[in-house]
Amino acid sequence: MFEKISDQTIQQVKNYNGIVDFIQQYITLKKRGQNYIGLCPFHGEKTPSFTVSPQKQIFHCFGCHESGDLIAFAQKIDNLTFYEAIEVIANFANIDVVREQSSKEMKQHYNQLERTLACFSQASDVFRSMLNESQFAKDYFAKRQLSQESIDMFGLGCCGSSKQLFDALKVLNVPEADLVSSGLFSKNQQDMYCRFQHRVIFPIADYQSRIVGFGARIMDPTSNAAKYVNSEESKLFNKRKLLYGLSYAKQSIKQQKCVLLVEGYMDVIMCSQYGFQNVVACMGTSLTVDQVQLIKRLTDSVVIMFDNDKAGQTATKRSIEILLQENMNVNVVSMDQMDPADFLLQFGADALKEKLAESVSAFQFFYSFSKSDLDISNINHVSKLVADVLPILKCISDDVVRSHYICLMAQDLKINEEVIVAKMDELLYNKTQDYSIKLDTNKVGKNKYQKAEETILAVISINLDLREYLKGVDLTIFITPFIKSLTEYVINSNELDGVLLENASAEFKSNLGNVLMLATQYDTQMIQKNVFFDCLNVLSKQKFTQDISQLKEQIKLYEESGNETELEKVMAELDQKKKGGIYEYKY
Repeated sequence: MFEKISDQTIQQVKNYNGIVDFIQQYITLKKRGQNYIGLCPFHGEKTPSFTVSPQKQIFHCFGCHESGDLIAFAQKIDNLTFYEAIEVIANFANIDVVREQSSKEMKQHYNQLERTLACFSQASDVFRSMLNESQFAKDYFAKRQLSQESIDMFGLGCCGSSKQLFDALKVLNVPEADLVSSGLFSKNQQDMYCRFQHRVIFPIADYQSRIVGFGARIMDPTSNAAKYVNSEESKLFNKRKLLYGLSYAKQSIKQQKCVLLVEGYMDVIMCSQYGFQNVVACMGTSLTVDQVQLIKRLTDSVVIMFDNDKAGQTATKRSIEILLQENMNVNVVSMDQMDPADFLLQFGADALKEKLAESVSAFQFFYSFSKSDLDISNINHVSKLVADVLPILKCISDDVVRSHYICLMAQDLKINEEVIVAKMDELLYNKTQDYSIKLDTNKVGKNKYQKAEETILAVISINLDLREYLKGVDLTIFITPFIKSLTEYVINSNELDGVLLENASAEFKSNLGNVLMLATQYDTQMIQKNVFFDCLNVLSKQKFTQDISQLKEQIKLYEESGNETELEKVMAELDQKKKGGIYEYKY
């Protein structure tokens, strides 16, 4: 179900007195007096300092100072939203989850999502049955050396012709309208076509283990069709918010306190087959912030095992940036020009364990990668290398660790350590707004607020994650109407860069083209993010100042007119505004 949980259920959860029983799912607690103690799950410790009070129904760690009630614990331990935590606790405590009545439109929406989930579940069953009837598909999996246990565990299947799939689903009484609305089929006049026909099928589940889409690989190596296709993007299936294999790996990730990140379906399945259960794949896309947030529900440690070709190394570099920005602990394994699946088949599990033991820190990998195409005997190349690596150093929060890497860099490059430290300080403490000032389009009369607006627009033209974030921002902070219109146009588009311009109206093309030129200076997600939020906060500060000024003007007018009722309202509003302060945007 998708409806909001009722206040009644929330209150029942709040009244539930089982904090000790719930927390004991995660850590061992021992009774000491009236309380229970154990090793804190939120920081590493050898001496128990985590205390649970059954009398007060609260927890407190005397080491890291985390504290709160049962709901706060559930949110913290699995990185859940408030309502997710309520549902988890309710299920544990056998509390019926009552949901609020929705509007007719919302009910229709939820209904459609439920029907789509049901359609995917039934389709998955059909795909598995088709596998039993397809020697070609069975030969494919046999060639990849997948065990029957792995095939069953991951629900692998195959799709014959579109007609075969359609007929099988009709027998199960799946409505034709649901087949189309789910994206499983497209209808051309009287013909029903499935994009997955003549392919092996990989069901894709979300964090709640619901099948929300499919990945499909062509079986015929001589075919000119795309090697892989996925379900169409939808409310349920968004590749940027899904990790393949997560539903199977959750418990192992928690136990191992680490996740192995790979590129493809077969890597996940083969790792699992060889005993590595804490493995997920990032759906063939660059790692996204949404995917990192899913990982953070379970662990803050990631080992990247991407292919060691140029594309894989580039993907590793981009992933490192995102992971470090989200304060994750990151190591990298070199796969020797092989993907994990092929490596395991050729060398076995023990060899991969050795590889994992030899993993290097994110900084070590990033430094070696950036250095590989440079000649460090050339001082200009040295300068470029330092500039490339500094943003990664910036993400290292531990000053001791950062200082250690700076020392190693200085020794390797035969330069003074103080030079790197000075550059580091410059990066850490200079205002990022300077980036946007450099991007002046040389139009007369442009102020810093207009520059901030244009810079935000430039960044979201190349970064879908930040574009998604901006959808939740009140655009009244924009002061230039036309830039606001351009921003709304970009927000509502699924395209990037040049395609944006191609599809823009004649009215927008010239202005949007100028802005897109600014985006060329933001070649890493790290810089994009820093600039984006600095500019948002410039506008937020300006909006706050403007609002305060307007309220003061209103107060002056009401004082002059003697309107005491309205005067009190506006003065209260001004007081509330000042107490709230300037809103700071953070990712």
